[in-house]
Amino acid sequence: MKIYIEDIADKMEEADDNWEAYLNLKTGEIVDVGVEYHSLVEELEEDEEIPNRFKDWEKEFIETALEVEENWGDYVKLPDKFAIHEYSIMEDFIDSVKNDRKRTVLYDAISGRGAFRRFKDKVYDMGLEEIWFAFKFKAYCKIARRWCEEHQIEYAFKEEKNRG
Repeated sequence: MKIYIEDIADKMEEADDNWEAYLNLKTGEIVDVGVEYHSLVEELEEDEEIPNRFKDWEKEFIETALEVEENWGDYVKLPDKFAIHEYSIMEDFIDSVKNDRKRTVLYDAISGRGAFRRFKDKVYDMGLEEIWFAFKFKAYCKIARRWCEEHQIEYAFKEEKNRG
């Protein structure tokens, strides 16, 4: 089974505090597990039914969490936002900007509280959003490749440009 680096990178871009993503080592499927559903599954007694108070769509999320919990050895958690270090990616991007004035404005933007919002605003103001998003995605692909190698997962690239 091979997994595409870009699929992992796409999922990593969605990372937040409320959801975790896991790769099924047998099928190559990437599944999302809400932290609240993961906690709920841990509280269920063995063979206990999912309570009826949940809507059908919630039951699907709970079933996914249950699947991951019951077959823990078949899943590997994808890198979360703490493993990604988007701030470092922003710094690397700024270093790659050739224009001294733009580079200075971007460095000023990432100082202090609200750095992520200011950085993104400045990127848009300067018309660098396409370059930034391509740079960021390529960085995510590098992280995904290292993650695959660390976990001995076979991988491939959909696009040659993401190999870097």
